Amino acid sequence: MLLDIHGGGFCLGAPADDDWVNDFIARTCGVAVVAVGYRLAPEHPQPAGAEGCLAAARWLAEHAVAEFGTDRLLVGGSSAGGHLAARTLLGPREHGLIDRVVAANLVFGVYDGSGSPSSRAATNDTLVLTADWIRDFAALTPSPGWTRKRSATPRSRRSMRT
Repeated sequence: MLLDIHGGGFCLGAPADDDWVNDFIARTCGVAVVAVGYRLAPEHPQPAGAEGCLAAARWLAEHAVAEFGTDRLLVGGSSAGGHLAARTLLGPREHGLIDRVVAANLVFGVYDGSGSPSSRAATNDTLVLTADWIRDFAALTPSPGWTRKRSATPRSRRSMRT
C-alpha cells in the first residue's frame, strides 16, 4: 500500500498529477496506491497540508487490511510531496503507528528551507529549482521551523508554471 503525496511547491498540484507514475507503480510492483490531496498554500498555510497527509496515513494504517488486504504502508512523494512525506513519517512514530510503515520513497524533496549552499547557488542552468524559485515558494508557504534568509515577492501562480 503506497501513500503518494504530490509535489507542487506546497501551493500547486493535485493527486491526479501523479496518476501516470502511480499507475506504473501499481502495475509493476503489484501494490495499491492512494494519492492524497492536501490543503494548498497560501489559502491554507502550513501545517495544514502536513496535517492532512498525516490524517491520510493514520487512516490507511488503521484501515489498510480491511480496504486493501495489507497492513504494510509505504509513504512517498516528490519535491514538496517528499517534504510532506518525511513529515508524515514522523507522525506515525508519535502516534504509535510506525510499525506499519515499511518503506519511504522521498524523491528530490525540499528538506531544508534555510537554503543550503547548493540551493542558494542554483541558477537557471541548474537542474534543480533556482534560489529565486525556492524563495518564492517559501514566501507562499510560511511554516513553523522554515527559515527564510531574505524576503521574497512571490510570482503569480501562472508564471511559476512556465
